[in-house]
Formats: sequence, C-alpha cells, structure tokens
Amino acid sequence: MADKLEWMNKHFVLMRYKTVQEAVEKEKYKLRPDLAEFVTADPMGAEDFVYHLQEKGKFKEACDFLSYIMHRRAAIWWGYNCMLSLVAELEINPAVERDIADIGAPKEMEVPEWAKFPPELEAELAAADAETNQHVNKIKSGIDSLVGEMQKAIPPEVQNIFDEMFGVVNDKFKAEHGLGVMDLLQKVAARAGQNAVEIDEKSPIFLEVEKLEKEIEEKRKETIELIKSVLPPKMPEHQKKLRDNAMQAVYRWVVAPDEGNSQAALDIGNECPDQPAGLLAMAAFWSYGNLTPEGKQVIQTPAGLAANGINSALLQAALHQGGTRKYKERCEHYLELGLQVIRGENMWDEALAEKVSPHNTAAEQTPPPAAEPASPVEPQSVYKKWNPNQK
Repeated sequence: MADKLEWMNKHFVLMRYKTVQEAVEKEKYKLRPDLAEFVTADPMGAEDFVYHLQEKGKFKEACDFLSYIMHRRAAIWWGYNCMLSLVAELEINPAVERDIADIGAPKEMEVPEWAKFPPELEAELAAADAETNQHVNKIKSGIDSLVGEMQKAIPPEVQNIFDEMFGVVNDKFKAEHGLGVMDLLQKVAARAGQNAVEIDEKSPIFLEVEKLEKEIEEKRKETIELIKSVLPPKMPEHQKKLRDNAMQAVYRWVVAPDEGNSQAALDIGNECPDQPAGLLAMAAFWSYGNLTPEGKQVIQTPAGLAANGINSALLQAALHQGGTRKYKERCEHYLELGLQVIRGENMWDEALAEKVSPHNTAAEQTPPPAAEPASPVEPQSVYKKWNPNQK
C-alpha cells in the first residue's frame, strides 16, 4: 500500500527547540525524575517526547513541555483557544459559586432514599411485632402455669426441708456479700432490663463535648467573617467583563505583539490574575520579551517565565468549576489544541481574514462604514462564533 505521508502531518513547525536538552538548557525546563524514563534517546527529540507523553496518558505533562518549546506568539494563541473552549463549556454548564459560610457548617445527616425503610412495609412490621408479642405472652403464661403445677406436686415435707436449707445458704451468702441470693438475682434482672447501661446526659464528658462543639462553631464563624472581610465579594457581571477584556487583550497581542498591546495585556492581567484569561494576558506580556515596554531600557524576560505563565493559565482552566469536561478530559483536549497549533494546522490568519475576533459573535458585530477598513479586534462579549473544539 502506498505511503499516504501521514507522518508529515505530525511534524512540529512552530517550535523553538528541537530537543529536550535544548529546552532544559535554554528555557530552564525542569525535567521531572518520573518523566526521565520517556527520554529514550540522546539527544531526545522534542516531537518524540511529546508524543511519548501523549501515548502514556501524560496529557498535563505534555502540555507543560509544549509551552516551553513552542514559539511564543503561537503559544499564546494556543492558550487563547483553550480559554475559548472553557468559555464554551461554561455557557452550557455555568459554574456555581459556593458560599464560604457553608464551609465546615454543621449539617444534619440526610438518609438517602434507598436507605429509608419502605413505608408500605411499616404496617406489615407492626403486625409481625404484635403477633410476636402474643406468642411471647402465651409462653410466659405457660411457664407460670407449669411452675404452679410443679409446686402442687411437691410434698409439703420436702418443700419445708428445701426452704430450711435455702434459708441457711441465703443467710450465709448475705452475711458474706451483704445481700441475699434472691436480692442479687432481682438486681441483676433489673439492670438487664435497663440494658445494663445507664446514660447520664449531664455527665461531665458530655458537657465537655457540648462545650467543645460550641467553641469550634464560634471559631469557624470568626474565620468566615475574617475571610469575608479580606476577600471582596465576587460580582458575576464584573468578573465576566474582566474576562472579556482579558480575552480581547490576548487576541490583540496575538494579532500585533507590540509594546502597546503588551502593556495593555499586563494591565488587564493585573486586574484579574485569579482568572485563567487574566493569567494568560500576563503570560502574553512576558512573551513579548521586554519587561519595560515603551521604556528606554530593555529588560529581557527571564527564561521560562512566559512558559510558566501559560502552564498556570491552562491549569486554572483545567481545574475550573462547571463546564462539561473533567480535569483529565480538559488536559487531553488542550493538548490536542496545542498540537494543532504547533503543527501549523490552527492559526490566527483565518480570524484575520474574516475580520472577526474569535471570542465575538459575528451577528453582533456592527460592520464599519465602507470608507473605513473593518477592524479584526472590535471588542464584543459573546462567545458563539468560534468553535475551538473543531479542527
């Protein structure tokens, strides 16, 4: 069968380093000891290393390495596509914010439906208990009748001898132990009827447990109040606006990675570093290569800083609440998006040709007047047009 040249479609064309050793030496990539077994050649090709990790299901680790070897502009475009994918997920299944006041709060144990006693069997159980009690009463009555018959059958002289001997034994037992044999049996029977355990709710140990529980609840409430006083409440609309601004800043940087867009990415990233898109905006600034844009002096970005920023943004996205994918599924999906980018299969030229920002809806974008060129980066806020889940 003729070779379909499928192997050519697996080549990385947008990478900065061809081997693992180069990434370690020049970009400060840290090769974890548990990943050393995947380095099967000297030097180990970057492509082979990524595909080995993918084959073994190490999707997160493969994403980490991709961020170190991919061209910076392409890497930010990759992260941007991952953010688009996350936003598309959250539109289907939004994340539900949890009130921190519920953390550690005492809750009553709820019995699941499958563990509850079926209501239709309660009547049958009650009838069975009543029937059992009737049988027990009959047995007790029979025993009492049998004892009476036996007492009648014993001759009086024999009974008198037994009573006299029992009296001697009982007196001796009482003198030694402080109570008679029958008294002891009655006491044992009484305690057995009380399950031999008397629970005193006013016992010191129960009082201490109750006191400790109250102290724990008071400390919990104090901690919650402290956290709320330090962390401002999240406003969903404001958070969405920050995310939209960060996505717009990242896209502008990809389209034109200049000083102005780098500074803008840093500014918006500093406003929302707790969001994946905000952290990606900061990574875009670090990818520019100069920590003092629009300044007189150039301060180069330390090796590995941009890659770490991209990794952190992807990790935040993979761990994000809500959505339709779980953590491992997102890592696998993000790796596939990264492979598409580094192989040159997914680039920003399509969006530029259509003059539509991928994170905007084409239907909501107002076409500019004919005399002015249409801008590819007009800001909008709805994520419908671009589908990063398809090649």
